[in-house]
Amino acid sequence: PGWSDTPAVVDAFGDSAKYLKPLRTPWQGAEGLSWLMSTPRKNLESGSFYLDRKPQTKHVSGPFMTEGSFTKNTPKQVDEMLENLKELAGI
Repeated sequence: PGWSDTPAVVDAFGDSAKYLKPLRTPWQGAEGLSWLMSTPRKNLESGSFYLDRKPQTKHVSGPFMTEGSFTKNTPKQVDEMLENLKELAGI
């Protein structure tokens, strides 16, 4: 439903909340959640991020950020990260 201008957002993000704009009113946020819960399943795309009742482009998504439109890791970077994790875990 998008980010709503609530005390929790201000507490969590402080001055960085400006990067979440446009913020929705609490009513708009509640309306978005209500719509997601009540709309027929055929109107939804599984796994999508919705804003104003429309699926949005994912900037970061997928296992180890391998999908999306902004931040992506290459298969080589994912393999290197997993090897580093194994080494750190002693596996």
